[in-house]
Amino acid sequence: MITNMVFGLILAPKPPLSIEVNDAPRKISVGGQWKSKLANLNQSDTELRVVTANGTEFAQSRPPFLKVFIQKQGAKEWTPLKSPPICGNSNPLTPDEFRPLAKAQRQEGQVYFSWTTEVVGQAAVVPGRYALKVVYDTTSPIDSWIGGPLPEPAHSQAREAIRPFFNQVPRGVFESKPVEFVVAATTSARAR
Repeated sequence: MITNMVFGLILAPKPPLSIEVNDAPRKISVGGQWKSKLANLNQSDTELRVVTANGTEFAQSRPPFLKVFIQKQGAKEWTPLKSPPICGNSNPLTPDEFRPLAKAQRQEGQVYFSWTTEVVGQAAVVPGRYALKVVYDTTSPIDSWIGGPLPEPAHSQAREAIRPFFNQVPRGVFESKPVEFVVAATTSARAR
């Protein structure tokens, strides 16, 4: 039984896309900015396409979804960042937004947000040790990627314009390894 489990782990294919959080802060203050680099790495044997988006406090209304989750030390659940209310519409996705990612190529962006109750929720007022992870979800069907809403025939035309690029996007939910950091109480005016 154990041999089968180990053998299965060794032969399990690695995902075509890896998400990494790099240069993460080790410590921030309540009300401060959390900012780091976010990298997409093509681990497949072919060129892929990715729609790059920052993992910020500003929600993106259409897929692909890039979400940031936090977890207080000792908690079992991961909590997604809250997003400020924004319009449910989004600009239509264009072919230019699908970036090529060659085999073994890395593409960098950023993850940033303010550690405030509007973005983080009640955890923002509780200093302590936290972990953060980023999740990139490309599982939604093509029609939900288009944005809008667009009336017909514009919706169908937009779908056909992005279809060749959409077909090159790896499907899945890709998750970064957690990074740990400390949230300190608000800094005093003297410390600034």
